[in-house]
Amino acid sequence: MFASNRIVVQCLTVVVRGKRDMNKVPKYVRESMRQGNDMIIRDYATSTFETLHGFPRRDEEKPDVLTILNLTADQLLEYYLELNEKEPCPLTKIFSGSFSHITQQNEADAHFICAHCPGTDLLNSEDIGILFQYTSFANLWLDALWDQIHLEDGPEEFSMIENDSWRFFSDFISHFYENVGSSLRGLNLDIVEYAVLKSFVIWKLGVVDFSTTLKIVAQEHYLGTTLALTEYYKTEKSMDQFEIALRIADLTLLLAPIFNSYRELVKVHGMLEASKEENMEI
Repeated sequence: MFASNRIVVQCLTVVVRGKRDMNKVPKYVRESMRQGNDMIIRDYATSTFETLHGFPRRDEEKPDVLTILNLTADQLLEYYLELNEKEPCPLTKIFSGSFSHITQQNEADAHFICAHCPGTDLLNSEDIGILFQYTSFANLWLDALWDQIHLEDGPEEFSMIENDSWRFFSDFISHFYENVGSSLRGLNLDIVEYAVLKSFVIWKLGVVDFSTTLKIVAQEHYLGTTLALTEYYKTEKSMDQFEIALRIADLTLLLAPIFNSYRELVKVHGMLEASKEENMEI
């Protein structure tokens, strides 16, 4: 019993730590804390603990406002849609122009996202550093792949690219285009579905590396975007529950090949850094 209580209290502490003050905790919970009502506190914390581990909430009806992120599911989806309101940058453009300039701009964009994305004010600097890796990957490479497959020109354009950076990335690009790109083309996602997929990549791709706080925030993003996507499917696509479940499962299954591509990219960056060090020694 005492061990269970400690877990719940620790879970609640994690949720409200960081830059958030106690006003972010629901009023009924604050009152219960002042009155020593352990049952109410334990119920609130356990709800967060169940969210972390993917267990269903006790209430069948989901709240209008996502408790941790402090916004609605529709507002969360709108945020991710706005992230894609930028000039297209397909894979071929990354290497046909200034590779270093594009990557520097992406790092700046990823830092901005990590600083302003809902829920990141709960995270410490180590959490932000981990989240940045997946954000920068999604914001540059996943977006570039999405833009590439919507061009009329196919992968044959890759053979026309000739620069120093390309020789390190050519295998990665080919695998990325063939494996993840083919799945994206097969699913024929619209922009709403892609926005949700991008949120999955940012918040779910590296879940094994996440701290408890990061996992809680990530799960809230997942629940919020899937809730908004479900409503979108119902109202805009007239899909039934079974069709919706299958479609969301298809999106989630894309994380496996995307994660493999991410790991391959990490190796490429390691080779690139090693090459730079060798050139400096010469």
